[in-house]
Amino acid sequence: MPYQVQWRPPALEQLLEIIEYVGQRNQLAATKLFETLRGCTDRLAEFPELYPVSWFVPGQRQIVAHPNYIVLYEVDHRRQLVSVTTVTHSRRRR
Repeated sequence: MPYQVQWRPPALEQLLEIIEYVGQRNQLAATKLFETLRGCTDRLAEFPELYPVSWFVPGQRQIVAHPNYIVLYEVDHRRQLVSVTTVTHSRRRR
């Protein structure tokens, strides 16, 4: 049975802030970035451990979704739930 993938509110807010920022400069780039950042989590329903354990946030896994952006998530095997917790610029540390 596939896992449920949920985006926590802070992660969604971070995603929207990033897209808004990029969109002010280039709307097409913002649309592509949105699709990339959201799309990278699609396979997690079937493969929750697809990406490696985070090297800077213990207990989470990280997706280098774009050279400049990292998506962090947690896996709860008991509840069959993947929670996207953070979307951040790769130069930031959480």
